[in-house]
Amino acid sequence: MLYGIDEEINNRKAGDSNLSNIITNLSNSITITKQELPEAGYNDTYCLYVDGVQVGSKINILDTVLNNIVIKEVTELNVPYQGAQVGDKYIEYSFTGNLPNKYLPVSDLVIRYKEGNGISIGNDNTISSKVFINDKYLENSNEGIKTKNIDNAIAEAK
Repeated sequence: MLYGIDEEINNRKAGDSNLSNIITNLSNSITITKQELPEAGYNDTYCLYVDGVQVGSKINILDTVLNNIVIKEVTELNVPYQGAQVGDKYIEYSFTGNLPNKYLPVSDLVIRYKEGNGISIGNDNTISSKVFINDKYLENSNEGIKTKNIDNAIAEAK
């Protein structure tokens, strides 16, 4: 309960006729007021007053709601984030309230693969494995890479 109210109630008996008057008087003297200018970094600040005197800490409200998301392209080096290169794509998040925009480089969402060691990357970004066309013991199919003719080679070697 609020400071002071619980003490008053505990000092009274449930049947006391003045109990409801005390509760009414106490609740009439309690106010919550919105501060005209919120504390730095918050959307709203409220104060609790008892008999016109502020009690307790200020109540700071941070109302962060995602307002908009846009995919943009960097037009100036290191703007809007450090490391941004002209032409890079990024996602801009804007929020309601006093929060600054946030930026996510699209390149952070992409896993980069490098061709080589039997891996091929096509112009359409498909990744496949390479097997020599005339390989006598390996076969590449939709099921994967598998061996072939191994049993025959083993039997011939004996």
